[in-house]
Formats: sequence, structure tokens, C-alpha cells
Amino acid sequence: SAFGELSMRHIVGSGTVSHRANVDRVQCRVRYTKSSENDYATSSVCTTENGRYEISGHVTNIGGNRYQGTVTSGNETGRVIMVHRGDRQSVTVTSPNGSAKLTLSRR
Repeated sequence: SAFGELSMRHIVGSGTVSHRANVDRVQCRVRYTKSSENDYATSSVCTTENGRYEISGHVTNIGGNRYQGTVTSGNETGRVIMVHRGDRQSVTVTSPNGSAKLTLSRR
């Protein structure tokens, strides 16, 4: 898959995090490591003006260019949906406390 080429590479991007009534800009650097044919482990470092967050998780290919899985930061877990198009990915994370939307591209 085209996604396989991203394995072990860093991709970077930015977006917004919404938490209750607040919306913050966020920048992330993400690394994918293939763990089985359709599964990837992810590790990310994201920064906002409020701090730096380390996020880990995994995604599974659910058909075509769509992936879904979970991510964890501290004691918060969210659900992630990712759509991969060419060199770009759009990522949506939803958790009980908020949500995030990111666009990532390979560097």
C-alpha cells in the first residue's frame, strides 16, 4: 500500500484541538511503525501553547485508504480515524473530553 511507504518515517502536520469551549492550534510529529500486515503502531509528539503531549496508539486499515484505531495520552484515550490521500493524511480524534482535527504530510 502507499501507506507502507510511511512506515518508520516522520510525518508532520498541524490542526486544532477542541476542549469544551476552547480551540487551540496544535502541531504534531507522528511516526508509524508497521506491526502486522494491516496494523501500525503510532507515536506522536504534539505541542500547543499549553504544553507538549506524547501520544501513543495504533491504527488498522479498514479498507482502501481508511484507518481507524485508538490513541492514548496520559490517562486519556481517544478514537482516531485517518484518511490517507497521496502524501497527505487527514486525522480526526474524538475523546470524552474533546476532539482534534489534523492534516499531516510527509517531510
